[in-house]
Amino acid sequence: MPWVISLQVVDCATREHLVATAQDDVKLYSTDSDGKFTFLVPDHASKYLIRVWRDDYGVEGFVLDRAQAGSTQTMCLTKIPPPTSGKSAPPVITNATSDDQVLRVAWSAGEADHFNVVLTPLGSPFPGQPFSGQREISGNSREFSERVAGGHTYQFSIQRCKKGFLQPSNCSIWVSVVVFVSSQPWSRWVSLGGALTSNVTALANSDGRLEVFARGQDVALWHKWQVVPGGNWSDWAPLGGKLTSDVTAGQNADGRLEVFATRPDGALVHKWQVVPSGNWSDWASLGGGLTSNAWVDRNADGRLEVFARGLDDALWHKWQVVPGGNWSDWASLGGSVMGDVATGLNVDGRLEVFARRKDRALWHKWQTVPSGGWSDWASLGGGLTSNVAVARNPDGRLEVFTRGLDEALWHKWQVVPGGNWSDWASLGGGLTSDPAFRRNPDGRLEVFATGRDSALWHIWQNAPNNGWSGWESLGGILVGKAATARNADGRLEVFAGGTDSALYHKWKTRV
Repeated sequence: MPWVISLQVVDCATREHLVATAQDDVKLYSTDSDGKFTFLVPDHASKYLIRVWRDDYGVEGFVLDRAQAGSTQTMCLTKIPPPTSGKSAPPVITNATSDDQVLRVAWSAGEADHFNVVLTPLGSPFPGQPFSGQREISGNSREFSERVAGGHTYQFSIQRCKKGFLQPSNCSIWVSVVVFVSSQPWSRWVSLGGALTSNVTALANSDGRLEVFARGQDVALWHKWQVVPGGNWSDWAPLGGKLTSDVTAGQNADGRLEVFATRPDGALVHKWQVVPSGNWSDWASLGGGLTSNAWVDRNADGRLEVFARGLDDALWHKWQVVPGGNWSDWASLGGSVMGDVATGLNVDGRLEVFARRKDRALWHKWQTVPSGGWSDWASLGGGLTSNVAVARNPDGRLEVFTRGLDEALWHKWQVVPGGNWSDWASLGGGLTSDPAFRRNPDGRLEVFATGRDSALWHIWQNAPNNGWSGWESLGGILVGKAATARNADGRLEVFAGGTDSALYHKWKTRV
């Protein structure tokens, strides 16, 4: 269980209680009106680093100690002296981003003859060599750019000072902003435009070009694609239809993409490329009465199979009779499932399906032989509050990820390929979306989810099949679940909706 601790913030000189802001690796916190924080700290942490600040007092790191759980610790902030000169109108920070470990800040004009900027890494210790220091800037400069050590949070401050004197006694903070710089080589967020009303689905064409699909404001399906593998993107184009669900997509054995969604009567409809990477068919109905988003996977023999919850809450499925050919009737797999289902392909070719049930545990069911019949349902336990993501490690073991009752990411894995399962284990974090994953070219799994601050966060295996990093933020202000894809050259790319209903993407700048 998380442990609870309070922190009282006071002025170092007067001991007056101060209203302040704090940040850990997941979210921002504010004190109550009396200057007191209350933190819920993950149970695996014996000490927990936070950063506390307010503009007129600067920033201090503080380590919460589990030994004092249930009590109130106290920290103090030192007030920054008032400026010795300078006019009153402060600049306005208009942009603060990081791109492949380069921190960039821009601001509008402020009424000052002279000021300096200070970049301060928050918290300790800091491996590597993060930039920390100040730089004198003339009053007509409006930009700052610096390569810094990734994996850290920085406070960028613009101070007004007496010209020629950069000592703290001659300067005070005018404006400041806190920016997290990832240790991974990721681009900044870039808009792909659009007006979306669903989560996005991303998939690679047979020629390596990524393609994304989402429902538009007209409830039709829209798509957009890379013009060349890893390159620029087309305009948005409509694929028609009248959809009521998210879209799922699969790739046929011959390389043709196929998309699936439900329409207002609950039937599943689908549309497919006529030739690999080519034009699209008309919509066709697969019937059924569905009450969840559909999921599609490919059998060992190349036949696509779709899964969804029916009107009776049971899991229903339908499959191609031959690869790329006609479809079977709907058949029930029983159970009483909640939310959306997901599948994984075992190393021996057997599909395995996973779903939440009303007891909030994870249940699974698997083909007894590749492309064949199914086992009974069996429980994997747990307390789930999201849909599940299913990945396969390079050694063939399936691994599942979900949000737990504590909003952390939990995972469970096969001990041997196709065999028994481990206990549940926490990877920490504070998630507000379903998790998504992608496998790096070297086999390491990487998981993505939206955090409490609406930014995208990620965590990755330190080595294939084993060991995990800490959480890092990829920034953004996102809506809904992220989608992931891998470019033809191996670079991961993530997609998510923004608050303006447009689609945004971010990509690794190198493999």
